[in-house]
Amino acid sequence: SSLRLVTCWHPGGRIFVLPATLKLSATGAGIDNFGAGNVAVAIDEHGNLGDGALGLDGPAIHAHPATQIPFAGHAVPHWDAALAAVHAGQSLLPTVRSVGWDVAITANGPMILEANAWWGVDVIQQPGLRGLLRGEFLDFVTEMGGVQAVRLAERQRALARE
Repeated sequence: SSLRLVTCWHPGGRIFVLPATLKLSATGAGIDNFGAGNVAVAIDEHGNLGDGALGLDGPAIHAHPATQIPFAGHAVPHWDAALAAVHAGQSLLPTVRSVGWDVAITANGPMILEANAWWGVDVIQQPGLRGLLRGEFLDFVTEMGGVQAVRLAERQRALARE
């Protein structure tokens, strides 16, 4: 299992973290890749687990499919240290505006496993059904010149409602 923490660096130098996800193996196969049918669980800003999803197009779930242990009521150990680690990592990459970090939580604290330029928007949004184009991330996308993409998405949603 690992955390997926995504950092974004505003042009003004401020770093923020998108909604986080805990990735878990659904079968005990030793991989936690959401695209391979595993579990992704939403984590709130305080490090507490919320709802999960089973695979990219799978159902919402409230407990691990193999163990039946519920997600709610559990907190991520070393949460503040994990956030500090990805903030520090992002600060070392000033020309990379957004990074998806895979972070393992060990008995001694967080350990960064890898940094991803393509961080998988689905693994962030699907658990807990959290959209990203709002608040701080919408401001970030607009500042980075993605306002046209945002306007196109808004227009597509409006057409779908009509």
